[in-house]
This record gives sequence, structure tokens and C-alpha cells, in this order.
Amino acid sequence: MASSLQMTASALSAKCDYVRFSVADLQGILRGKTVPVRHADRILRDGVGVYVGYIAYGPRSEFVSLAELTNNHLGNGLLRPMSDTGRLLPWAGAGRHRVFEYMCEMHWLRPSPHPQLQCPRYVARSQLDRLSTLGLRLKSGFEYEFYVVDSAGEPVFDGPDIFSSLAMSKFEADLCDLESQLLQSGVDIDSFNCEYGAGQFELVGRPTDGVSSADDAVVTKEGVKEFFQQRGLRATFMTKPFISSSSSGLHFNHSLWRVDSGENVFYDSSRDDNLSPTAGYWLAGLVKHAGALTALCSPTVNCYRRLHTPWVPDTANWDIDDRNTSFRAKNVDVGGTFVENRLPSSSSNPYLVLAATVAAGIDGVINKLDRPPQGDTKASTLPTTLSEALQCLQTDESMVELLGREFVDWFVRIKTQTEVEKLGDTKASTLPTTLSEALQCLQTDELMVELLGREFVDWFVRIKTEAEVKKLGDIDIKKGNNLEREKQMYFTYL
Repeated sequence: MASSLQMTASALSAKCDYVRFSVADLQGILRGKTVPVRHADRILRDGVGVYVGYIAYGPRSEFVSLAELTNNHLGNGLLRPMSDTGRLLPWAGAGRHRVFEYMCEMHWLRPSPHPQLQCPRYVARSQLDRLSTLGLRLKSGFEYEFYVVDSAGEPVFDGPDIFSSLAMSKFEADLCDLESQLLQSGVDIDSFNCEYGAGQFELVGRPTDGVSSADDAVVTKEGVKEFFQQRGLRATFMTKPFISSSSSGLHFNHSLWRVDSGENVFYDSSRDDNLSPTAGYWLAGLVKHAGALTALCSPTVNCYRRLHTPWVPDTANWDIDDRNTSFRAKNVDVGGTFVENRLPSSSSNPYLVLAATVAAGIDGVINKLDRPPQGDTKASTLPTTLSEALQCLQTDESMVELLGREFVDWFVRIKTQTEVEKLGDTKASTLPTTLSEALQCLQTDELMVELLGREFVDWFVRIKTEAEVKKLGDIDIKKGNNLEREKQMYFTYL
């Protein structure tokens, strides 16, 4: 957050009319209270009482009965503002009122005020604190993909139209306005463009230090939704709202830097691939814990319509500049050496993506795990359902210990009760779901091409493509069963 946006409570009255005090729940949904600025001093100093289970709702605000809450008689907890997170929200207040916002963390009130260990922002900060004990700091940023639809629920432009300037021109002025407003709120967007799906856009955030990248991410997601809502449109970060369109991700780019010297510890110019031993340890930790990471990076039933499809991870592996892997290493130079975690879907909670990534990476660094083979296509397969991913998280003792048993328990129970038990599991397909995809698999299977004969494969693929795919298009066998129920749960709120 830019220092110009950090101010004392006494200066607020000159800058705004109202203040939002917000916390991201376990879903990544912002919940909070808005107060007139004249009452902000007290809340900034003392916090504000709210329901003790403020962060423990389902995606549609479903109540979950948790012993820790009922033992507190469903009473109040404390929403405590983080004093260095204040920012202006230019899109709020309908142009008539100036609105500021502070990120908060949840605290228990009984027996005395203390942090709620299940709070996503607290979990993220705890991992960064562990990183700082190693003399390291995190620099990170997110890539935001989302859909925009009209009042009838139809995408605002036809697709596919990835990177199309013509398609972009229809909404360029709106996106320029959005970028300008995000910058006023302290979020620096590096670029924006049309994505592959009809009505799909992408914003790429500039990297920032520490937990601020996740703060920026939750504000960006909420800001995008509010911005388009004011224009009679709806933006959604639901992972796959349309069966025949591409899914949306929330790729997490990150690197480690020494606190004392400011050195990028992932970079080592003396090595052929520019990747330091520390980068190797970090990647090893990510690969080792990829199953548990999937639960936190793909945390909805709908997310499993994304995994195990082209351009999306299906295997716990890494490679240099390879978009097919879970962890894509960049190794250009000292400023351009970082890791892209490609597991996160657009509906993931940015705080939990950050926390899980750092926890897994630290495990690799502390234990100096051997760097896995580069581009290993025979590595373990990622979970194919939310239930399977939650099981991977629960049984990964290292990750449970690192993230906190209290947090993991709540996360698994809430996800199971409010999503899996209501919607059932949507299983990611590990087989081709269209003729085009199947033909691509055949062409890239060198052994089968050699055995069947290149001449045969060439004719077969060309004839099928020309006579059928180009004339009829692809029919995706990944059925839309249950998708409407998933949209009812996820489309509006995530």
C-alpha cells in the first residue's frame, strides 16, 4: 500500500465521509461494517464487535455449526483494523460519498482478546513471519481473470477473442477507468487484456512486498465486481461459469529476497539455468505439497472443471517457462527470476494462496529438499475433486502443522458441509473431452505416431479437422450437469 494512503484517524475526516472495516472470510469474500468517519477513531483504536463466526460462512452465507462458535454462545468476536492498510475506494459511494477501507483480522473476545487462528489474513501473515526468521521477504503479485456478463447473463463480447484489440476496444474506456480507480486505491495494474473466453478479461498486478499483494488482490476482486455492477453489468470470479468457455485462474507470481542485502535469492547467474539452490529447495517444497496446495488454490467444487484441461495443471511438477506445469519458473535475469504458481483458480482466496505457497516453499528450504526433475510428466497426478484435495490437505501433516490445525479443521469442515455435501463432487476429466483435444493428444504421443505411422496420423488428423471439426465445431463431453447449481452458489459472490 502506498504510504500516501496510510494516515492517522484524525486525518480521515478530511479525506472521506465513511470508512469500511472489512475482513476476508475463508471463502475470500469481504465482509464488514461501514461507519461514518466521525466514529472511525474509536474503531481504529479498539476494534468493533461482530459475530464471532464472521469468517466461517459458506459461499452463500450458509451458517456452519462449529463447536468453537457454539461454545462462545454465538456471541461476539472482535474485528481489529490493521492500521497500515487504509485506502480510498474510488468506486464506492456512488460518486456522492468518499469511502475509505481498512483490512481487518478477526479476534476472539473470550477469555481475553486474542487472534483467531483461522483468519485467512492472520494465517498469511504467520507464514511471512516465519519467512522473516530466515532473513527473507516475499515479493509477489496476482494475475486476475474474470468474466463480465450483461443483465441477461450473457458475456459482453463473443469469443474466443484472446488479446484482440478490436474486442478490447468495446470496453477499453471502462477498463481504463477501472485501472485508474484501482491505482487511486493503491493497486498498481501492470497490464490488462481480453482473455480466451467470451466476455473474459485479465488484469496483471505489479508485485508488492509481504501480505500487501493479498490485500490488493481481495480489494481488486471486490472493486472489479462493484465497478461493473454500477454499469449494469456483472463481473464474476467463478472459475468456470460457462461449460463451453475457458476457465479463469489467479496465477501467483512470487520471489524471495534477502532482507539485509536486497538480493533475489532465486537467482544465481553462475548456474546454467540461473536458478539458485534455494530456488530448487523452494520448488521441491511446492511439488511435495502440491496435493494440499490444490485444496487451497482450487477451493470450490467448480474449480475441478478447470484442472486437468489444456493449459492448466494436472501434475505436481515444475519446468522453466512451461505453461503446462503446476509451477512455472522464470529465469531471465535478477529482476525476472521468480516462480509462477499456476494452481490457483480465480475463485481462490488470495490470502490462502499466499499462505499455502509460502508454507510449502519454506518446508523445502528448511529441509533442503532435492529439486525434482524438470518437466517430469510422470510425477504424481493432482487431485481431481474437491473432496480428494481436502483429503490431501488433511493428511499432509507438515502443511497442517505449518498452517495450523485450527485453520485446516475449519476450512475442511466448512468446504465439506457447504459445498461438497450440497453440490456433490465435480470430477476433473483426465481424458480428452473434445475431438480437437483427442487429435492433439494423438499428434503429440510420439510413440503412437511412430507405431501407427506418421503418414497415417497426418492424414487422419487433417481429414478429421477439415471435414468435421472446422465444419461442426467441437462438442465437449464434459457435461454441464450441475453447472447451474454451481452458478447459483458461486457466480455472484466469488
